[in-house]
Amino acid sequence: MLGSTIKVDDFTAQLFRIHMQVLEEGLAQSVFLGINRSDYMFDCGVDGTPALKQIEINTIAASFGGLTSRTAAVHGNIRVIRRRFRDVFEKGSLDDARRLYM
Repeated sequence: MLGSTIKVDDFTAQLFRIHMQVLEEGLAQSVFLGINRSDYMFDCGVDGTPALKQIEINTIAASFGGLTSRTAAVHGNIRVIRRRFRDVFEKGSLDDARRLYM
């Protein structure tokens, strides 16, 4: 999956080399922490079905550390956001400035 990226992106290639070295040497720890941020977009399928699609996952972001205290609240609102996207698709529920309201 990363084969083509590794060939053209030095940063990704170095991360992959580190990953392979860790696999060869064996894991030294039993617990891991991953800090990720995902980006989503609204999609309308061929059949007209609305969907919220993950378009990117960011695993390295310098600004993310300051947002960690808000992550749980964001996850708690995913259903609300999905419902609002469905409202926009079905009813055109936007505010007066034609922005999606949350």
